[in-house]
Amino acid sequence: MASEAGTRVAIVLGGAGGIGSAICRRLARDGYRVAIGDAAGERAAALAVELQEAGGAGALGREVDAADGAALQALVDTTLEAHGRLDGLVYCVGISPRREGRAPRLGEIDRATWDRVLAVNLTGAFLAAQAAAPALARQRGSIVTISSGQGRVPAGHNSSGCHYVASKAGLIGLTKALAGELAEHGVRVNSVAPGWVATPLTADQRPEIVAALRAAVPLGRTAEPADIASAVAFLLSADAAFITGATLDVNGGRIML
Repeated sequence: MASEAGTRVAIVLGGAGGIGSAICRRLARDGYRVAIGDAAGERAAALAVELQEAGGAGALGREVDAADGAALQALVDTTLEAHGRLDGLVYCVGISPRREGRAPRLGEIDRATWDRVLAVNLTGAFLAAQAAAPALARQRGSIVTISSGQGRVPAGHNSSGCHYVASKAGLIGLTKALAGELAEHGVRVNSVAPGWVATPLTADQRPEIVAALRAAVPLGRTAEPADIASAVAFLLSADAAFITGATLDVNGGRIML
């Protein structure tokens, strides 16, 4: 089934999470038909129903392991079957295993955990872009990755661990490489680097760590998921038509590059 003329379609991976669900809601309000992929399939399906009931026609939700290339390709295929086009891909997937609310030290990270973090946070973005690029090229669409301030300027005692920092720094590098490669097809690729955001991913951090992070923000507060969603909506929009390869810091001034 093809979309109505002019109707935009976006896939949001990690779309049932704290930031991802805010992105899905914002894009649906902006008129996108949203395909939600998330490891939490029930939450993805429930969010799709919520969006449909709020007027987000065509929303769909699927259980997807972001490190599974075949599952990512299947979501792209399902989206194209449902809507006939793809205008945007948002990779909002990230895991950050901690120990008792703090970042694990080098010696506390086993190989299996390292591999899983890199697979989900970085390799999945490569696989998703690979699956979606042909359809995005047909629409001269856009990719937005959700990286992190930790991948920009990691602190000496970061709140996430070297596995997370490495994955997000790699995601920023991947974003730039894809921007250069896909520009000839009219596909823009950018990243949003949030500061600390209150979501289920960060809920297990120690209160004193959260207080210190908040105190370090010049604007005096930490980010809300909607702040990140607004940045994503901008980068997907025609207002950002001449922006590619950029990383947009959304951190209240905590990091200024």
